[in-house]
Amino acid sequence: MADAEIKNVRKDRSGDITDVGVRGQWEWSVAQVVASIESRTNTFYVNCPQRANVYVAQTSGGR
Repeated sequence: MADAEIKNVRKDRSGDITDVGVRGQWEWSVAQVVASIESRTNTFYVNCPQRANVYVAQTSGGR
């Protein structure tokens, strides 16, 4: 299992995040990241200014 830091995000015109990663190294779609978290293949985090783990939230409207 990899523990990957997210340093960059890409958004669509409405401001929704579409892709995350580290510029020039790797980039995954949100769907890929969600699938990886749910299958417990990888973990993801951001540093702002301290570590915050990325989770998939379940709401009445979906994920």
